[in-house]
Order: sequence, then structure tokens, then C-alpha cells
Amino acid sequence: MRKRSTEARRSGGRQEGLEGGIAGVDLGDRTSDVCVIGEDGELQEEARIPTTRAGMERWFGGRRRMRVAMEVGTHSPWVSRQLKELGHEVLVAN
Repeated sequence: MRKRSTEARRSGGRQEGLEGGIAGVDLGDRTSDVCVIGEDGELQEEARIPTTRAGMERWFGGRRRMRVAMEVGTHSPWVSRQLKELGHEVLVAN
């Protein structure tokens, strides 16, 4: 059985204002892996992008607002700031 958050249950599974889904980012020194899950909980997209300001801008810029989760690390401070500036909700977890 798949668990859903209280917020997701209240909104019928929809995350308000997050039309682009939820992205998980595994930050690496040279490249980062991105996985996007849609509203239905299904895998929507996977990508490997350069861990550079330009690479983040190319992939995340112009996309619909999404929740982006990443682990704390060397690159998480600047990446999280950049993604917030692009309009995404960013969660950095230990």
C-alpha cells in the first residue's frame, strides 16, 4: 500500500501549484541525475544533466513549477538557490 501525505489526501492527490510534478535530483560533481514523478505517482522523465549553472538553467528553466528534492552536499546550496530563483519549490534533505 502506497502512503500519501495528509496534504496530498486533502487535495485529492494533487499538489497545489506544482503542475510540473516532483523531481528528485542526485547531485554529482560533473553530472546530476534527475527523475520526475507526475501527479499520478508514475515516472514521467529521467535525465542526466551537467552540474553547472548553465546545465540547471537549460533543464529546469521554463518548466512548470515543480517540487525538487535533493540531498545536502557540496553543490546543494547554489543549486537550491538557483532552482528557487527559477520558481521551483526546493527541499534539501540530510
